[in-house]
Amino acid sequence: IYSFQLDESIRPHPATYVKAQVFDAQSGNPVQSEVELVNLSGKNEKPQTEKTDADGELLLCLPVGSNYSFSVEKKGYLFYSGTFDLRDSKKIYNPYELEIALTPVVAGAEMHLYNIYFETDSFRILPESEPELQKLTQFLKDNPLLKVEIQGHTDNTGLEDKNLVLSEKRAHSVVEYLVENKIDNNRLSWRGYGEKRPVAENETPEGRRMNRRTTIRIE
Repeated sequence: IYSFQLDESIRPHPATYVKAQVFDAQSGNPVQSEVELVNLSGKNEKPQTEKTDADGELLLCLPVGSNYSFSVEKKGYLFYSGTFDLRDSKKIYNPYELEIALTPVVAGAEMHLYNIYFETDSFRILPESEPELQKLTQFLKDNPLLKVEIQGHTDNTGLEDKNLVLSEKRAHSVVEYLVENKIDNNRLSWRGYGEKRPVAENETPEGRRMNRRTTIRIE
């Protein structure tokens, strides 16, 4: 029996997979859409762009060890925002299977953005937020008649009054970014809700992560 050591550069890297099914939130019909993946752990990483098939399905293989932002978009719909944190090698045993409902662009519709990041206890936007903010900016440019409310939300860590103020300032920071990128201020309003509108339980790290979000509501 012979054995030898592979050079690190040619060893296979641990990976997991993402299986996604994209459909219309109202009709349930499959939606052929564009999927964009950005490695947030690298510097100046180019987005990886894929398309779902005619049945709205997509299978992706992702190397473990990085944090990824994930978005799905189709003209006439709000875009979907998600994240895959694969910095923990144990995630190789937990592949993702997603059912993604795209919501048509209509008054009252909302989309939750999970890839706008802020410094802890601060309203300063972090650099890794740039891909998501650029996507939001382009969405508003592609839909020039839309007016939106930018909402800030937090988890329940800390004092409720402090979280309310923080969420308001974070929402305003997003508005300032959009205005700096040539979105008319008259199309934008903002409001902070603090911890009052959770979308998940606050008892787990994943639940708290989902509650720390920016929401866009079509006016």
